[in-house]
Amino acid sequence: MRTAQTMTAAASRRVIPGLLGVVAALLASTGCTLRSEMTLSPLALKPSDTVRAANRVEDLVEVGDYPRALALASAVDAKPNATVAELNALGKAELVSGRLADAKRHFRQALVRKPFRDVYADIAWNLSQAELLDGEFAASLHWAQTAVEYGLEIRSWHLELLEALQTERPFVVGGVKDTEVPMEHRTPAIPRVEVRINEARVMGIIDSGAVMTIVSDRLAAEAKLRSLGDFTGTFYGLLGEPIQVRFAMIDSMTIGDLVIESVPVAIMAGEKMKFFTLNRTPFHIDLLLGANLLREFRLSLDFERNEVSFHHLDASEKVPATDQNLFILNAKPYVHGSLNGQGWFLYQLDTGSEITYLNSVEISRWKLQRNFAMMYRGAELQGLGGATKRGVMVDDVSVGIGAWQGTFKTLPLYSSEKSGAIGLIGENFLKHFRLTIDFGTMKILLDPPSRKNEE
Repeated sequence: MRTAQTMTAAASRRVIPGLLGVVAALLASTGCTLRSEMTLSPLALKPSDTVRAANRVEDLVEVGDYPRALALASAVDAKPNATVAELNALGKAELVSGRLADAKRHFRQALVRKPFRDVYADIAWNLSQAELLDGEFAASLHWAQTAVEYGLEIRSWHLELLEALQTERPFVVGGVKDTEVPMEHRTPAIPRVEVRINEARVMGIIDSGAVMTIVSDRLAAEAKLRSLGDFTGTFYGLLGEPIQVRFAMIDSMTIGDLVIESVPVAIMAGEKMKFFTLNRTPFHIDLLLGANLLREFRLSLDFERNEVSFHHLDASEKVPATDQNLFILNAKPYVHGSLNGQGWFLYQLDTGSEITYLNSVEISRWKLQRNFAMMYRGAELQGLGGATKRGVMVDDVSVGIGAWQGTFKTLPLYSSEKSGAIGLIGENFLKHFRLTIDFGTMKILLDPPSRKNEE
């Protein structure tokens, strides 16, 4: 349960906090109004169904319609004089879709055309992101430095972290590739599994909304984590407040039968890694299993059997499907979904959030306010360290992924200017399914459990 201040991936002469500079902020509802009832029903929408009128690749990327943008790849490639804007936009669509080789090819083709200085910086930064997601830290550093040379301001700690990672080989899994482990997801309603870090045992939250795996300073000391340098980074909390972090490497992480070597993490002060339950009892967190780790797996969370399975993906399995609905923006997973039976909109997929909510900024952008009956009783969102923000409630909202939609009696509406998503999908939607997050095919699959679907 979280929200965080996110980084834009473009924009010249703007300070870029760094692709890794977004902190998960766990959200907890502070009243029963946020634990709204939900009913399930089938959703009959095709991937081609859309409320958007855009047809150019640049416009499709601007509105987040990545599948339709990808469908134009052959047309763009066939043009002898494809523009820089077309190539850069197509590369962005491929970047967020996990088609990294294609993205890098189109970004380089755009640079060959010698664009203006600010556009060159933007494309270089996009290339840096593609190389980072591909695990090529030296190349990512090179393109980030190039972006700086062309006028883009990037936080110095992001460059230092890339430099430190050049000599590392993260996320090595040898031997066993699959495991199934018990999962806790009650009080608070977020999925947790037992993890061994070096020789320390801890419960870790499966938190797809956290850009990076995060450990408390207490756990870092107990597990004797290896520092990646003396520099510090700045993450941002729910209200935009800066949170200082250091960076380290977990030499060995064990989940069930899986042993993962060399996991980069951020270390955060313990007082920042807690939130408060309904009776104001603090819930302390020592470990968030973030998206940088989860992207190496296909995960299945079974909320009926209280189990989660992990399958480590080989390179040959990282092939996005033609009907993918999962995308990586700012290093976090987003999913194409519907809103009140209309598609398609981007939602942040957040297994670390108890609640599902809508983003008032994007609701206003798409002029969807008229579709809701506003309720002026307060909704409160809680982040790490107890930071809170307030919003309003809306009635009878349907949110859908794939073949299913859930209709909430009430849903919170908060302002989240930086996310670019229509909303965030959390556990009060996801718990009704066996949830599979496949970072190989880039698909989210929802299978209703055998028991009754409504709680």
